[in-house]
Amino acid sequence: MHMKNQKITIGILSMTVMAGTLLFSGCGTTQKTTSTPITKDTLSIGDIQSMPETAKGEVLSIKDALLILDGKLDRKAVMKKYGYQYKASYEVSRLAKYTNLYYRNCTLPRQIRDGVYADLPRPQKKGVSSYVALNEKIEIGVFNNAAYQALVDQVKAAGFQLDQPGYEDEYVRGQYHIFCYAGGKRIRIEKE
Repeated sequence: MHMKNQKITIGILSMTVMAGTLLFSGCGTTQKTTSTPITKDTLSIGDIQSMPETAKGEVLSIKDALLILDGKLDRKAVMKKYGYQYKASYEVSRLAKYTNLYYRNCTLPRQIRDGVYADLPRPQKKGVSSYVALNEKIEIGVFNNAAYQALVDQVKAAGFQLDQPGYEDEYVRGQYHIFCYAGGKRIRIEKE
C-alpha cells in the first residue's frame, strides 16, 4: 500500500512539473510581431494660418491660440479684438497659477488674498462667457455646450487626430497637443 501511494505521488508530481513547463514555456511556439513606425505629422505656421476662420468671434479661436502660443500673433492685440478683459497673475487657490488671464462676459470670484481667487471666473447670464489663461500653455474655458463643441470642431477641422481618449481627450498634430475636457468645458493647448 505504501509503495502504491508513493507511485501515485510521484506520478502527480511529474504531471505537475510537465504542466508547469508547458504553461511557462508556451509550448515552444514563437510569434513574430511587426510594428509599423508611427509617422509624426508636422504643423507649420503656414498650416496654422491657412486654417478656416471661426463663424462667431465670441471666443478665442484655436487658430489664434496656436499663433499666440507660437509667438506669431501679439497676444494683447488679439485679446482686444475678441473683447477680453485682462487680469495679471491670477491664481486659483490650491489649483493653478496663470501669468495672464483674460475673461469675457465673466465675473471674478471672491479674492482670498492678493492675486489669489477662490475659483475660475464665473459666467454672466448674457452673452457667451469665456476665459483664456496663459502660461507656457493656453487654456480656453467656456460655459455652454455649443461654445465648447465649436472649439472641439475647430480642433478636428485643423487636422488634429485623437491620440488618447479619456478624462481629457488628447488630440495631436506635430509638436502640438490639445486636451479637451468636456466635463469642465475647457481646452488646453501645449507645445512640445
